[in-house]
Amino acid sequence: MSKKRQLAAPKVEVPISETALKNEIRDATTTISSEIKSKQVNRIANFLQDLPDEELLRFEFYVRSHLTRNRVKDVMKEALSVKEVDDEMAIIVGGLTKLFIGELCDHAVDAIEETGESGNIRPDHIREAYRRLHRDGSINLQPDTFHPFTESSKTRVVSMDDLLS
Repeated sequence: MSKKRQLAAPKVEVPISETALKNEIRDATTTISSEIKSKQVNRIANFLQDLPDEELLRFEFYVRSHLTRNRVKDVMKEALSVKEVDDEMAIIVGGLTKLFIGELCDHAVDAIEETGESGNIRPDHIREAYRRLHRDGSINLQPDTFHPFTESSKTRVVSMDDLLS
């Protein structure tokens, strides 16, 4: 029996243009990100299917709610005693505020259920939720001792660099 010998084809490197390489990377990235997005959409859909109608409605209101950037900037200017606030900072603080309000409302609903009450959230429920968060150490706001910037900051623009430094 004779053995056939296979010859390996020589490897030839084909030069690829920078544009073609960028397009290839973009296509691969798009494919990966679309797969991740579809997995996230499926996960969210499964989560929403299991929610009772009342909680689904609450979740929908939460998702659709927002704080206007200009109002957030106004509050930040007043609270920090600065003349200008960066747009990025207002977006970040607005998002964090929304999360905080959601957490506060969630604890307020827990307070309602624990007392056996029913109906809408009232101010006393919000106060109780805030008290519980403070007791548990989730929040620690001390406005009299909280000074993130010096006196010279009144003429500065608050930006991301201020938080990261």
